[in-house]
Amino acid sequence: ESLSDLKSLFRFSANQNNFTGPIPSGITRYLKMLDLSFNNLSGEIPSSLLSFPALETIDLISNRLMGEIPSGISSGLYRLRLSANFLNGSIPESIGNASKLAYLELDNNDLSGGIPPQLGKCKDLALLNLASNKLQGQVPDDIGSLEKLVVLRLQVNNLSGSIPSTLSSLPALGILNLSQNSFTGEIPQSIVQLANLS
Repeated sequence: ESLSDLKSLFRFSANQNNFTGPIPSGITRYLKMLDLSFNNLSGEIPSSLLSFPALETIDLISNRLMGEIPSGISSGLYRLRLSANFLNGSIPESIGNASKLAYLELDNNDLSGGIPPQLGKCKDLALLNLASNKLQGQVPDDIGSLEKLVVLRLQVNNLSGSIPSTLSSLPALGILNLSQNSFTGEIPQSIVQLANLS
């Protein structure tokens, strides 16, 4: 926990070790970048971990973290990677406050509820990966306003309704995966307008 007192420490990378136990509260107080991926960290994500104003990057991929994603999210956050944990609950609506967010990876968890329309406020999003969760409901039309989105992965969820035609308004989209859901109706014909789809 004493790391949180180091005002000059702005980058802390300790990935691919065998660290266990909880993440110390306040560790991101002065950090711009925290990488604790590929460890065996457990417990809940501290409620303030994502909220400190200097934060730009958080990478907690492949741990044993449980509980919900904290609702306090810094507006300066650029990259948030929480994949391959045991997180549950819903994606907080406050994710829309992270207006600079470019990379959001929440795949391979136990997240439920709907995809928050507030994600449409994250205009710099280039990668959105929500695959392999328990998300329900329709894909919000707001996702169609993310003009910089290159990768959209929503596969292996419980999403339903029609595939929104607004996805055809994503000029940069190169990868789109909607498989293993419960969508109904037709694939929008306007999908052919995605000139960069590979």
